[in-house]
Amino acid sequence: MLDRRAAAMIFVAGGLILHVLISLFGEESEASEDPAALATPMEGGGRRGIFLEVVDYLPAKPVIAMGEEETQGKGSRNGRVGTPGSVMGRGAAEEEERPLPQRFIDGCLGDMTEAMRRWNLTCEWRREYGTDGILDEPQPYFDLIKQCYPSWYCGEGINGDPVYWERSGQVDQPRMRVAGCGIDELLRHYVMVTEFCWVKLYPDETKKTITVFSVEGVGIRDLAGEAFDFLRRSIHLISEHYPERSAVIMITNAPSWFAVLWKIIRPMVNERTQKKVKIVSKKETLECLKEFIPEENIPVEYGGKLRFGDGVDTARWKSPQEVALREHVLAVNKKYGVEMVIDDKMKEAQEKAKG
Repeated sequence: MLDRRAAAMIFVAGGLILHVLISLFGEESEASEDPAALATPMEGGGRRGIFLEVVDYLPAKPVIAMGEEETQGKGSRNGRVGTPGSVMGRGAAEEEERPLPQRFIDGCLGDMTEAMRRWNLTCEWRREYGTDGILDEPQPYFDLIKQCYPSWYCGEGINGDPVYWERSGQVDQPRMRVAGCGIDELLRHYVMVTEFCWVKLYPDETKKTITVFSVEGVGIRDLAGEAFDFLRRSIHLISEHYPERSAVIMITNAPSWFAVLWKIIRPMVNERTQKKVKIVSKKETLECLKEFIPEENIPVEYGGKLRFGDGVDTARWKSPQEVALREHVLAVNKKYGVEMVIDDKMKEAQEKAKG
């Protein structure tokens, strides 16, 4: 029989997983009235507290409900916003009309008023966060983050969609923090990589990401603190400002307690989201991946056939997508005279490679 502490931990973990799944697909999310709120620290660990956020998501809603107010007429497909600026100095003096993307209309199930309201919030966020200029912004922590936060784009799905891979159980946030890279820097890196995907690699409004999270090594205690703070903020940001970009999310190498929680949570999640979520054990991982990704595009580390030359984790370091991303970052850093931050472990690795 579970003691109170263990039962409480499982309850909280279940609530957080439910929160993550719903937020990821943006079907029942709640927009912040402050466009910058999702990119800044929040008092008390959350906008209204994690528990209240989870409870608010439980009732099913037919659309991406974010309020009743109207900002544009139902027939309008253009929003007038300030010209997005960037941290590198682009101004916001001019105004321009940015057409309403079809993704926002689809995400709001055809509600033009709600779609326009959400699009205007996104345009405001892009201006204030400098999103349109982020690809021209130096990234001194890029190599460090890539070392400590195993995540990469590699291969394509059966329908040509990009595949994003992440090993959530191997993130080393203490190491990043010691080097001066906190949650804010990590979040900005995440936005930069997302922009690179949709602007440079796959500039197609119809493309959606196949996401593969490996949670091997993740424990219930990992669903709290810095790790969850970053997860919560990044998922909120993606669901609010990049709607209809998720094709499917596969949570692979899941421990037994994860599957048990999903069985409990599943009835609370609407059917549309259920169909997009796959939670599988280590034994089931390869077969699940093959439902959406050709075997030749699955890295050998996951049981597939994809590798790029000799070495370990070649898909993570040498995929065409990752090579293009790093070349872009190096060019921007060189343009502004910015060097990469290198910690002691990276220096040791460099010395070993030279020797």
